[in-house]
Amino acid sequence: TRFVIATNLHNLGNCLHHLCEFNEALTCLEDALGLLQDIPGVEGKHVADTYHSLAFVHQARSDMQESLTCYSNALKSRRGDPNVDKAGIVSTLVNMGEVLRILGMYDASIKSCKDALRL
Repeated sequence: TRFVIATNLHNLGNCLHHLCEFNEALTCLEDALGLLQDIPGVEGKHVADTYHSLAFVHQARSDMQESLTCYSNALKSRRGDPNVDKAGIVSTLVNMGEVLRILGMYDASIKSCKDALRL
């Protein structure tokens, strides 16, 4: 049941993000992440998707450093998943590249975008 609650919180966080209710979205997504990380055997895609959603909300709030941290964690979780989701990795790399560009980290942005193209 913790997984179902975490999934619901994740979905609610995404809905709140689309309604520009950023603080509430962050709370839901952080709660979802906490639950997912406490469930044995649940990692990879679910954790990565939640980190990715958190990054997207931080990006919408113009908190680029926190967004970058969350995208990095999403990428680490995706790459550590034995059932790797290449589309998810590409999406995270592209979004990370955008944040890096906004931060003026052009070399890292280019690398992230090129890594996405290689997949």
